[in-house]
Amino acid sequence: MRRIVAEFEALDRVRSERETVGAAQPADACKVKVAVSVSGVARAISGAGVCAGIAGFEVASVDSRVVGINFVQPEDSYGSMSQYSRQMKMIAYLHSVYPKVHISLHAGELAMGWFR
Repeated sequence: MRRIVAEFEALDRVRSERETVGAAQPADACKVKVAVSVSGVARAISGAGVCAGIAGFEVASVDSRVVGINFVQPEDSYGSMSQYSRQMKMIAYLHSVYPKVHISLHAGELAMGWFR
């Protein structure tokens, strides 16, 4: 997790240098607030892989730049469908622990009861 936060800090430093953040005449781009959604939680892989991918919840709890988690891959793939209930339980549990973290799901995941 420290490595991820350090990478965000390095990216912020590069942006500050390029956009002259904090200068007397900063670039207009400095007015844009940057937030991160951790993407790439691959739903079609095993439960352990999804669980490792959602470590972004913890990152979001310590770094205010991270505002959400994004689950990817087709919701109608075998892996996503066969793991649906377990993945939604994992998300529900993690959201109860980290209630301020936003969660992005594809439309299919929003239809609770599609898959059992």
